[in-house]
Amino acid sequence: MKFEYKKNIDDVVTRHNKLWRKNFTNKILVRIDIEGLSIVDLDINLMQYVPDYKKIFSLYKDFHKRRASILDDSLPVARASLGSAALSQFFGGKIEFTSGGAFSRPVIDDLKSFDFTSLEYDPENKWIKYQMNMVKYFTENAKGLFPVCVSEMLMGLVGAELLCKTIYTDIYVNPKLLMKLIEKTVDFYIKYTDEQRKYIEKYRGGFFEMFDVWLPGNQIWNGIDTYGNCSPDVYLKFGKPFYEEIGKYYGGQWMHMHSNALHLVKEVAKTKYISAISIFDDFNSPRGFDKLDEIYRDANGIPLHILCTKEELLLGMKDKTLKRNVYYWCTSGVKTVKEANEIMEKVYEY
Repeated sequence: MKFEYKKNIDDVVTRHNKLWRKNFTNKILVRIDIEGLSIVDLDINLMQYVPDYKKIFSLYKDFHKRRASILDDSLPVARASLGSAALSQFFGGKIEFTSGGAFSRPVIDDLKSFDFTSLEYDPENKWIKYQMNMVKYFTENAKGLFPVCVSEMLMGLVGAELLCKTIYTDIYVNPKLLMKLIEKTVDFYIKYTDEQRKYIEKYRGGFFEMFDVWLPGNQIWNGIDTYGNCSPDVYLKFGKPFYEEIGKYYGGQWMHMHSNALHLVKEVAKTKYISAISIFDDFNSPRGFDKLDEIYRDANGIPLHILCTKEELLLGMKDKTLKRNVYYWCTSGVKTVKEANEIMEKVYEY
């Protein structure tokens, strides 16, 4: 299988395979955004068009075509998704469409009186059918051009927060019922992800995933956004066992978190079936790159995904101080494709 919008895809997938399998600990991977072609800007732009997945697909197609000459370590993945703030529509909740994507209202006011049987996976649900149609449309129209991935995983407290209004007090008031709710999100997302993947062909024995990565085997992208508001003890009780459960099922997971959750890196790194830890910078929190020494220490050998600038990337390579076993996302400072490819020549030598 070839993809027109990534000429060096086999080389890039080989590099991803080595890094996520911990066989590339002395090297780095680099994604380069150039001015006018930022994936973050694309994602923001996409969401204003939901639920029009044909329009969303056309924007992905234009974006990846314009980036086709960039020989970095990113992969031109199109994510079939309504965004990261909608879940209850699968269980009768009201869904709204805003300029920031889809948003669904919680359906649980009180865990004690809630009927948990209403959270079963229903392939006949209107929005599940919509999602499958979206995945099929993406895969059919992207064939030979660029790869497609499933919608993001919203399990654990991440999913619970989208379903229930009281999860933060339930941590203390209704812990057993909250864990029951979390288990329901795990069960749902296994079925939901597996059904989507029926329409997506594996590439070299793995799947493409969010953040423009390729993961070996059946591994998944996952995230712990909500846990950033909580202590490590909350993650250990209401997170770790469930992430290990789904990680075991899929054979591994690429774990996304925000930079407000740096206090959790050490415990996430101790979680079984973690193939990488990704730190996405928040406006009101420390930058991952500025805290890389302690993140690197706490990750204890697990490959990292870290945002940086062109200047930080080049200076680190020049001085031989840039930490290895990391996938760097260069988000600013590069103006042209030519400049990006010249930087990549230095990356390959580093």
